[in-house]
Amino acid sequence: LSQHMEESSRNLDEKQRNALEEMRRTFRDLDGIGMPMNDQTFLRYLRARNFHVDKSTHMLHETIKWRKDFGLESIHSTWKETIAFENATGKTYVRGYDNEGHAILYMKPRNENSKSHDGNLKHVVYNLERAIACMEATTHQEKLVLIIDYDGFSMSNAPPMKTSKATLNILQDHYPERLFRAYVIRPLTIFYGFYKLISPFIDPVTKAKIVMLTNKVMADDNNQLFKEIDRSTIETCAGGFDSRPFDSKLYLNVPFHVEFHSALTLEDSHSPGVHSSANIHPEPVHVDEKKAATSAVDKDDVIKT
Repeated sequence: LSQHMEESSRNLDEKQRNALEEMRRTFRDLDGIGMPMNDQTFLRYLRARNFHVDKSTHMLHETIKWRKDFGLESIHSTWKETIAFENATGKTYVRGYDNEGHAILYMKPRNENSKSHDGNLKHVVYNLERAIACMEATTHQEKLVLIIDYDGFSMSNAPPMKTSKATLNILQDHYPERLFRAYVIRPLTIFYGFYKLISPFIDPVTKAKIVMLTNKVMADDNNQLFKEIDRSTIETCAGGFDSRPFDSKLYLNVPFHVEFHSALTLEDSHSPGVHSSANIHPEPVHVDEKKAATSAVDKDDVIKT
């Protein structure tokens, strides 16, 4: 990791090095509420503001304040019930890596099971933090990949516009320079209407990282998705060959830095201790099954791949 950090700062010009040193002096002794105050963090915020020190400093101060106000120090404690409920239908989770080691975050809007603004935001943040933890523990990449599967989506599955806007704000304001690629799988006509509504709130840099994959494109074995990610690790719903369904209980009971593909590999090999992680839920999480059943989408859709 230290070597990666050195390489990140080695190619800076004098002005950029001075900006980095200023960020070090300002933030090195502050508590990032789970976010390390190191060169990687400083450089992400500097790049997000074109190495304008005042703007970068303000942005990072705002993120630290947001992390405290949002309660990120409680992600492994008081969030447990919320995450267990929001994750039950498999609408968002970390599974596998692309060819360069970027963690893959799957999103399946058809599996939306909640209209809770706070619950949805916490669930997204939980999975962003988990993707970052997975990369920090393995590949040392900083950016993640989104695979958004719109098969079966309807506007009845869409979260409130307030939640969609807040999610975009969190991604852009508090996770800068974290997105490598966003693959949108089989976007329906209705999606383009939804995208048109939220696109004014998406910055141009983020827009350039979005890859639309229609049915026609997905039929091409040489499309960008299959070039950048090993198909044997991609779920069948996204054109890959891994047909194993998502299991929320397994996902939430392996160490926080283990994504779902690795969790399945561990389970398949019958390695001891797969379900014994204290990192996430040291005590069993009890979900109101009746509540989940009434507010969740069709269970057959949850595991359809």
